[in-house]
Amino acid sequence: MSKFFVEIGAANFETLLPLAKSGWSGIVVEPMPHFAAELRTLFAGMRVEVVEAAISDFNGEIDMHVSKNEDWIAGISHVASPNHMGARLSELDGNKELFVDTISVKCMTLDKLLSGVSVVDFMKVDVEGHELNVF
Repeated sequence: MSKFFVEIGAANFETLLPLAKSGWSGIVVEPMPHFAAELRTLFAGMRVEVVEAAISDFNGEIDMHVSKNEDWIAGISHVASPNHMGARLSELDGNKELFVDTISVKCMTLDKLLSGVSVVDFMKVDVEGHELNVF
């Protein structure tokens, strides 16, 4: 039986690609549409489902601050919603120019994401301060 991974907040990074290439199956979650499209191409032909959504503490839609698509900055898009429990990078002094837009994306709970999954062997969560909401 193959191992199963979950990556929440993947951006367009290849963090768990080695696991997928070695036969693991999994779910990769990314709310930014342009990154989700890149991930679908990256994991094409593998047993990896790319879910284009944010994971939070409710089901519905949530606003996201979209960062510039440049170097390390590309991976710091984050939840803009008032229920966000962490610091908002976009509101810190000197960071406002790193963000270009706010969009609404699909949102679901971790329970909904994992419904039907019996075992998770490895989970990585990188959601720019929204981790408390995820768990």
